[in-house]
Amino acid sequence: MLKATKIKLGFAIVGLLLLAGAGLFVYSRYFDCYDCQGPTRQFIDTQIRSVKEALDQFQRKEGHYPTTDQGLKAVIEKGYWSGDKIEDPWGHAYFYQSPGKDGKAYELHSPSGNEK
Repeated sequence: MLKATKIKLGFAIVGLLLLAGAGLFVYSRYFDCYDCQGPTRQFIDTQIRSVKEALDQFQRKEGHYPTTDQGLKAVIEKGYWSGDKIEDPWGHAYFYQSPGKDGKAYELHSPSGNEK
């Protein structure tokens, strides 16, 4: 009788371990994708909007957008951006070109993400 109880307990423990392992696998797959695609994309979009606002302030006060050679550094130097650099979440500088393609005043996007 005692032997049968130990066997049942062993099967129960193995079953719980398998269930916990499967749960951890599913959890890690879901949250890896969520962390990489959701909040990061959202952060880039929000930061690009903020950089565009700083560029627009620069244009209103200075009469023009920074040239490609001046880059986003001009926005920082003139005080339109707080902080000493403008980078995406991976530490890459945003791509900035002025004038932009197709008659746009400038182009701005993350080299790690989609063009904006």
